[in-house]
Amino acid sequence: MRLKLLFSILIMALLTQCKTANPGTSNGGGGGIFSKKILVGVSISSIEIKKFPHYAKDGSKWDAYAPFSEEADMYISLKQLGLPIYQSETKEECQPGISQRYYQNLPFEIKAFTNEIILEVFDEDGVTDDDNVGYITFRPISFEKQNYISLYSTDGTLQVDLGLTWNYVDGK
Repeated sequence: MRLKLLFSILIMALLTQCKTANPGTSNGGGGGIFSKKILVGVSISSIEIKKFPHYAKDGSKWDAYAPFSEEADMYISLKQLGLPIYQSETKEECQPGISQRYYQNLPFEIKAFTNEIILEVFDEDGVTDDDNVGYITFRPISFEKQNYISLYSTDGTLQVDLGLTWNYVDGK
């Protein structure tokens, strides 16, 4: 009987604490029991091309007309609402089957995380227009709270992995 009474008192104390807690007035002024986290952005902390097509769309090697070079010289471009928002460094002589990690200008924060992003991979040519290796469209919000995602082109020939950090602030 005493155990039931003690248990009932503890439950009532916890319920009273939850009902009377006021965010911002207890616990040192920070968000109290009812504090809410508000998503304000997502940062891309790492980019890695894991898979890409071995040949250009016409079946030739990526740099077939370049002397002493036949492999892709790849870089990544991100666009949102048709505007460029990020471009990586170029990795020279990328061989199929070997992952390529990009570091330039990372981490990179995206505030408009609900809008669609077009991630394009290009082969830099120097003399002619750069060749599109492939592209992927995605909405960052679709991956909320995931710290690592793999993205694939619709034809499956391109895979890009992203490391993500979700940025929250305390709401009141």
